[in-house]
Amino acid sequence: MRGPIARFMPGWLSGCCLATALAVSPCAGADKPAAAESAEASAAADQAFKDYDAKKYRLAAQGFQRAYELSGAKFPRQLRNAAKALYTGGFLEEALETWARIETVAGPELELRNEAKEQILKLRAELAGQAQQQAEAARRGKQHSQAVTSHVRGNFKS
Repeated sequence: MRGPIARFMPGWLSGCCLATALAVSPCAGADKPAAAESAEASAAADQAFKDYDAKKYRLAAQGFQRAYELSGAKFPRQLRNAAKALYTGGFLEEALETWARIETVAGPELELRNEAKEQILKLRAELAGQAQQQAEAARRGKQHSQAVTSHVRGNFKS
């Protein structure tokens, strides 16, 4: 796997391996619906990885979020996968929302909560920078439009 998300692969692998293990290991007293949900969560995560590799980032994020929900919210790292996919795809506002969600559901995973806090700060700064660039571009566009209007009016004076 390539790209900025590749450095998080060990966490992903452990989450996927655990989800897969839950899906295939017989547990005493486990009911079939839970096993089916776990298998479905694993399948959703597997498909999300394929979508990410195919550069279908929004679809990958949706798959990771689905895997998280189907696992009974046991693997908040799947939400991190979703946030990374959204960020890579350029969906910064949605990535910010997902990181904020991670911060609240990470539970005892201090490292994940800290990563979420860092990413939230980074994304807020990035979004503020984009807003500033857009405002500057709009200001320059308005100035250009006014200059053209003045030039045209100046050429048609009687």
